[in-house]
Amino acid sequence: MRKSDISYNSILCKVTALFVFLILLIFVPGCGTAENDETATDEVIEVSMVDLYYVEGNELKADEDAYQLKQPYSVSASIEEIMSNQKLSDKMIYNGFSMDEYNNVVLNIDIETSITQEELVLNKAAVVCSLSQINDIASVRFILSTLDDTIIEDKVYTMSSFLFYDSLGEDSINQERVTLYLPDEDGDGLDRSEIIIGIEPQESLAECVTGELDRRNVFPEGTKVNRIYVKDSICYVDFSREFDEQNGSVNPSVTIYALVNSLTSIRDISGVHITIDGERRESYRQLVDISEILYFEGGLLN
Repeated sequence: MRKSDISYNSILCKVTALFVFLILLIFVPGCGTAENDETATDEVIEVSMVDLYYVEGNELKADEDAYQLKQPYSVSASIEEIMSNQKLSDKMIYNGFSMDEYNNVVLNIDIETSITQEELVLNKAAVVCSLSQINDIASVRFILSTLDDTIIEDKVYTMSSFLFYDSLGEDSINQERVTLYLPDEDGDGLDRSEIIIGIEPQESLAECVTGELDRRNVFPEGTKVNRIYVKDSICYVDFSREFDEQNGSVNPSVTIYALVNSLTSIRDISGVHITIDGERRESYRQLVDISEILYFEGGLLN
């Protein structure tokens, strides 16, 4: 119980027993709930298990096992737990955090000057992905300093997007965190992966995701994307004939749902309609029904 409550109760002892009883009924519950709160914003949160993201190569990945928060009912304690267990680059040193009344989190991090821009972008994205699972967090502000305490960046990020400038400083490139569903080593299932991709001003996110799948050899050799656009939350993708005629290296269902699952992970896309050379087909390689709009399929996930 707070000192102010103790002082207040000592005064109440001077009144009649009935009055004491009534006052305690009003005030004691409030004292109990506020006893351990550090701030007005440090309220009960909705998650007790979180995925801790880390950087591997040029991708974001989540630890195989979700992390069990030891104090899931405290926002500040949960932030400290996540940051204490977050796998940052060995060129980054976490020095603590603060949080304002609106639950905007400020992280203080020292970095070595040898860290690359790509490493920095990916590590910041990993932290935002980890922390944003706490529903009460509004944004994450990074204050980055060199080892001699010179502040080199003070920016705010959310899950929605990341905006940076390329190394030449000439053109702005919107860099987005996206989820890709990629064939596993056997080609019979899908692995989920988080990456950051750059989007040119003339490109859509759907084009970039489809292009990334193509670069990772998800589609049969020679496949071209003739056209791709989104209308009324449906993404329409028209492939060249090689998509259906050439034998791919993975299960046909895996090829189709690597595309569908990746595209439907984009905000505002709920389904995917596939055509080949402008024609609607009943099936893909006579095995997978593509005659109608396709939706996210979780049955192939590892």
